[in-house]
Amino acid sequence: MEDEDGESDDEDRDVGFDTSDLNRTIEMVSLSLPADTRTEMLELMRVLYHRFHLLKMEADAVHEAYAMERDDGRKAVKSLLQDRSILRAALVHMAARAGADG
Repeated sequence: MEDEDGESDDEDRDVGFDTSDLNRTIEMVSLSLPADTRTEMLELMRVLYHRFHLLKMEADAVHEAYAMERDDGRKAVKSLLQDRSILRAALVHMAARAGADG
């Protein structure tokens, strides 16, 4: 089903949120307004929807970047702990050798 602006509900779902209830509410409110005010309100709502869509995209991008950085950090810590374990074992081995030689 398409809205007045030509966007379908399927397109709304693709961006991660559904605005069909909001669209119905806006249409009902706009019908109670004079024609010139109705046009202005509908245009403001389109701008608001667009800004919300951009904000949602930015939030999704930030969330994805955070998840990637978190995973990279975990991998780095795991690698450092493995290196520490190897170095510690080498030091213990060297100390045991030095004790046996001395």
